Amino acid sequence: MEHRIFFPLRLLSIICCIFIAPTLLHAEESTDQARSIVKGFIEKQRVESEMAFIRMDMIVDGERVSQRRMLALYKHQEDGSSDYILRLIRPADVEGVTVRARVEPGKEPTYSLYLPSIGKSRPLRDANQAAPFLGSDFSFSDLVREIPGSQVYSVQSSAFIQGAECHVVRATPVDGTGPYAYRDLYIGKEDFRLYQTDYYDKNGSLFKVLALYGYDSGEIAGNSTRPYRSVMTTMEARTSTVFIVIVGRINEPFENIEFSDSFIENWTKAEVDDFMFSLEMNF
Repeated sequence: MEHRIFFPLRLLSIICCIFIAPTLLHAEESTDQARSIVKGFIEKQRVESEMAFIRMDMIVDGERVSQRRMLALYKHQEDGSSDYILRLIRPADVEGVTVRARVEPGKEPTYSLYLPSIGKSRPLRDANQAAPFLGSDFSFSDLVREIPGSQVYSVQSSAFIQGAECHVVRATPVDGTGPYAYRDLYIGKEDFRLYQTDYYDKNGSLFKVLALYGYDSGEIAGNSTRPYRSVMTTMEARTSTVFIVIVGRINEPFENIEFSDSFIENWTKAEVDDFMFSLEMNF
């Protein structure tokens, strides 16, 4: 005779509540906490406009192999969108090369690249956005501020970075696209500043590490939300790119600047020099 054991559905539901519900609750709490942490980080960075004159050093096996200087412009628009311009100033062989990025609420960033030798801006497609920025360890997409709507966040752990106790928040692309499987953001518990980002490739291996140093550094002439020094290291290649902020300006009005491809294509060296002179960025 076949013996059957009947498992009461009511008991099954109770067991599910005991073992499954806490797991789901913990995941929801982790996600909510992570969003709150990232929101605090973004609020810490929030400005209406920012200008910076930046030195970019590229390092191979501990030796500097090239140095460039660039002008970085950012503006938060009234419609909630954000615009960025990065224009190379020196040396002469890259002078005028310009990257423009635009971020609209609920949309992925769009990028364009202007090369003086061509005389026209060209859109950067998805594959190109993951490419190295002018041969550096930064990709084009690494240069844009955090975009919460495109990421799912979860709290992983805590860690001490540069003496600061940090939340470790994992950022995973909502749609699985982009060059990284996920990024771990090390955000200070006390000051909500970003001290490090670990980038993991699609295989889940550590690909790059961004370390940020010297917030509120007296080495920066003027004001900046940026750290004085940002170091991006590609682990396997043993190369690094260092961004050093020389001059910073926050919430100062832009004069005669448009965040458009047509403006960039017609922005002359003399006009750039005049703009930098007006901001005392003659370095």
